[in-house]
Amino acid sequence: MRLQGKTAIITGAGSGIGLATVRKFLAEGAQVFATDINESSLESLVREFPEVAAQPGDVSQPAEAEALVAAAMSKWGRLDILVNSAGITARNVAADASLEER
Repeated sequence: MRLQGKTAIITGAGSGIGLATVRKFLAEGAQVFATDINESSLESLVREFPEVAAQPGDVSQPAEAEALVAAAMSKWGRLDILVNSAGITARNVAADASLEER
């Protein structure tokens, strides 16, 4: 249990790599705060893992990302790990993107 006592936010947690990361982090002892833009996927995650704290949201929006961090901090008083697994794209070359688009 290498992550025992650690708290983590995992974005894009409702499917794919994000969901696999949630499973692995829980198996390693972490407390997980999950988020996903797809509420039904997030609800399925919480049904499977009731110990997961979850909040739907669009982390491409700064206010929603800040609210997510605030909720995790309020719940546990600390944040050790952030896994950004949400699939966000601005439809352009990353090197040409503005800071806001990154």
